[in-house]
Amino acid sequence: SDYVPVDYRTTGIVIAGLVGFAILLQPVGWLITSSALFWIVSRALGSRRPVFDIAVSVIFASVIQIAFSAGLGLGLPAGILEGVVPWSN
Repeated sequence: SDYVPVDYRTTGIVIAGLVGFAILLQPVGWLITSSALFWIVSRALGSRRPVFDIAVSVIFASVIQIAFSAGLGLGLPAGILEGVVPWSN
């Protein structure tokens, strides 16, 4: 079998993003932290289109938050956007 080396830099960036997400989720809120996590992971995996990546990250996080709120009746943490976004609890 062929040896495939581990990309420690990418792995470290993704793990750091996950740790930051876990720490900041409650105080900052789902929309901002998940958007940041999605953007960090896309950058770590090699994307070099920051504006497009940010737009896709925010749209993706928003769709997930709306789906949880409207579709499942569950609220994700709104954090600093409490009362600003209409779907926050």
